[in-house]
Amino acid sequence: MGRRAIWPVVAFLLATGDVSAEMYKYIDDQGAMHFVESLNDVPKKHRRKATAAGEGGSVSYTAPAPQDQAAKPKRKISGEERTPFTGTVEIYMTSWCPACKSALAYVKKNGVAYAAYDIEKDEDANRRFAGYGGRGVPLIVVGDQTMRGFDSRTLERWLGR
Repeated sequence: MGRRAIWPVVAFLLATGDVSAEMYKYIDDQGAMHFVESLNDVPKKHRRKATAAGEGGSVSYTAPAPQDQAAKPKRKISGEERTPFTGTVEIYMTSWCPACKSALAYVKKNGVAYAAYDIEKDEDANRRFAGYGGRGVPLIVVGDQTMRGFDSRTLERWLGR
């Protein structure tokens, strides 16, 4: 297809498609959070509770220092004992990323000690992000484990909760 033939197709898609950058999030029956580009992509039974994942400023917060590790009980998860993670979770993010906002909301809500770094505003953070092999945000570091994207169940497991 030549370049001239592509422009009518592009014009048609722009005229008929949803060209807004609005993202929507919803939680399915299993409690998993999903992000979609259109409210029409949200299953009908979840549309009433779907919310716009809007823009906002960058967030950086460090929770109070965790309690003494000796005082924390070990928990059994899938047959193995785990010591709860007591360090600081690092979140490499951007201010416009909906999944980044979900990760930040999660750690705040659950009292997790964290440090959030906006890789578009902080050159040192961007270098560290690249050092972890970062290609997309959020990039979440828990000890020696690195998560690309955000999954609350995996984060819970890594935190030993």
